Amino acid sequence: MAEQKELKEQQSQPLAKRVFSYLDTNNRKVKLTITAVRQFFCPTATDAEAFAFIQHCMLLRANPWLRQIYLIKYDPKGPAQIVISRDFFLRLVSSMPNYRGMRSGVIVVKKKPIQNEIAEKVAEAIESILENYTVDEPLRNELVEVQLYCQKQSIGYEPELIEIEGAVIPPGCELFGGWCEIYLKNPDDPTRVIAIKQRVMLSEYNKGQATWKTMPATMIQACAERQAARKAFSEVLGGIYGPEELGIPVTPEGEPIIATVLEEEEDILEEETEGVDRASSEGVD
Repeated sequence: MAEQKELKEQQSQPLAKRVFSYLDTNNRKVKLTITAVRQFFCPTATDAEAFAFIQHCMLLRANPWLRQIYLIKYDPKGPAQIVISRDFFLRLVSSMPNYRGMRSGVIVVKKKPIQNEIAEKVAEAIESILENYTVDEPLRNELVEVQLYCQKQSIGYEPELIEIEGAVIPPGCELFGGWCEIYLKNPDDPTRVIAIKQRVMLSEYNKGQATWKTMPATMIQACAERQAARKAFSEVLGGIYGPEELGIPVTPEGEPIIATVLEEEEDILEEETEGVDRASSEGVD
């Protein structure tokens, strides 16, 4: 009854003054206001963007004070982006009721040797002519040059795409992209699973930033995981991206590099919201 009364009182407040309370995945009570979002997380966000961010926090039970979810807006004229951290993303995916596992890795290009039979036969025919027939020196020299050229062309190479599990690039291979496969419970047959697979290209995501230069395999693997998860759980993760996908600088752990939120700031918000709660209960505007 007390919770229902508190909810009713909050709903009667103007949106800008309303305090939104919920429990995060650790069952810790979180309180957010539009003012707090703009003050501590994204100063350039509009009221609508701050409100949408709070709704996502509540839906995902994500705690922005613990750096599980971010609202990022570098351009005041552009739209704000909601980003969840890599650790929270993996925890969120694994908690889905129909989730049955995930595999991911990188796609590399390897030069596959191929036999050029025509060039090989031409080289063999010239060898036979030189051994069995007498030819003058200029013609012999020209035939030898043609023979050497054909011998070089007798073995060529064509690119072969190989999927490797994990962020590992074997010697002699070039990184091309990433892949991820998420397994879901099959509602029609409990003994089988449904596989949702996604492949992404390195050239579409590589922004040339420090982390992309030092650990490109890890970064593109993370992008593939994010895309596959959005496809598998679109009703929850639709419209939520990772910093790797948006060109946002990240740490080696995959966390976005933005202004940090201090614990004492959360304490300030607790004091503010407690004051709003008391005012609401006393009927003070």
